[in-house]
Amino acid sequence: MNSTLNTAIAVAILSAGISFLIQYFFKRYDSRIHAKTIKKAIISEITATLKLIEKRRYSEFLQECIHELATGKTFKVLASIEQQQNLFPVYKSNIDKIGVLNANLASKIVMFYALLESVLVDTNSKGLLNNAEYSTLEAFQETFAILNEAIALGNEIIQNK
Repeated sequence: MNSTLNTAIAVAILSAGISFLIQYFFKRYDSRIHAKTIKKAIISEITATLKLIEKRRYSEFLQECIHELATGKTFKVLASIEQQQNLFPVYKSNIDKIGVLNANLASKIVMFYALLESVLVDTNSKGLLNNAEYSTLEAFQETFAILNEAIALGNEIIQNK
C-alpha cells in the first residue's frame, strides 16, 4: 500500500511538473509572438513616417529656409507644417508594451518618436519656427539637425529589423 501511495504522489508531482512546463512554454511563445507583432507594427509605422517625410520634402524645406536666412535673402522666415490630430497611432497605442522589445531597440524607438515630436512642436502653428521673434537661423538649424537625427535613427531601426 505504501508503494501505491508513493507512486500516486510521484505521478501527481510529475503531472504538475509537466503541466507547469507546458504552460511556461506556451506563455513564453505567446510573449515572443506578441513582441514580434508589436515590433513589426512599430517598424511599419516608422517606415511610413520616413516615407512621408521624404515625399513631403520636410528636410529640403528646412534646408531652403536655412539657406535664405544664412545668405541674407531674407531676415525672417516663418515655417508651419499642418499636422493631423492622431499622429503615430501605433506607437501611442503600444507605448505601454514597448518593454517587451529588446531594450536597445525600445530605446531607439522611443528616441525616434521623441525627436519627431520635438520637430512637430517646433513646426506647428504656435511653434518656435512660426514665431517671428524666435524663428532665427539657429532655431531652423537646430530643428533641421533634430529632424536629420530622427531620420538617421529611423533608418537604423528599419535596417535592423
